[in-house]
Amino acid sequence: MPKVKALEEYDAEQHGEWFTYVAKVPIDIGNARAFNVGDAVPVHHVSNGIVQREDVMHVDETEAQQVATVVRPEPPRGTLDQPPVQDAPKVGDK
Repeated sequence: MPKVKALEEYDAEQHGEWFTYVAKVPIDIGNARAFNVGDAVPVHHVSNGIVQREDVMHVDETEAQQVATVVRPEPPRGTLDQPPVQDAPKVGDK
């Protein structure tokens, strides 16, 4: 039977996984953007060679918290994050 982890243990592991490295440059995996500059990069991506070490910056606890709270600029209108400026006509509208 697998070991059941306490929530605190799981949280600590996740924190270590996600608050150790941040992207220094935009990082693509395959043909898709995986991480933008300043995004947290999981440790296993670096240790397994999925992401190149020179593309990330090791951060300490304070830096990681600051990076996590950075406000990102508004994306351009019409991206997946925001609706287009002009709504498309509804079916049946003329």
